[in-house]
Amino acid sequence: MRTTRQERMALGVVALLLVMGLGARSLGTAPPPAEWSAAAGEGEHARLLARTGEAVERGERASRPLGPAERIDPNTATAAELERLPRVGPGLAAKILAWREAHGRFRTLADLDSVPGVGPALLAALAPRLTLPPAPSAPPRGAAPGAAASSPAPVGALDLN
Repeated sequence: MRTTRQERMALGVVALLLVMGLGARSLGTAPPPAEWSAAAGEGEHARLLARTGEAVERGERASRPLGPAERIDPNTATAAELERLPRVGPGLAAKILAWREAHGRFRTLADLDSVPGVGPALLAALAPRLTLPPAPSAPPRGAAPGAAASSPAPVGALDLN
């Protein structure tokens, strides 16, 4: 088989490009590895280890149920912490967080009862595990609505203006 002059020239150019590419690749140097200064490196390393340890501890804590003496504050708890409560799954934890975002802090257990999906039975199961005061009791019979049963009478004049 005979090759033409143009075919030989094309093969020569391809071979030349191939050799030049291999040469450039072998002569090219990789960027030097990053060097850590002792002071900055140790501080950053310690911060990373601390953050990693905190994240692992949070993950381990979130994956286990509450201990007998553990209590959760629903005003500061994350979704993972709320899921540790008995009978609270991811969906209900998200509803609790959404209610808290929309309405503010939970003042009493009665506020938590207004979250969709939380009823009296669940509230009774959660009450010993939460750091909220119980719902206010009903005023005694015969007391004016909104009047506290044991509130003392105001001292001095009361300015209504």
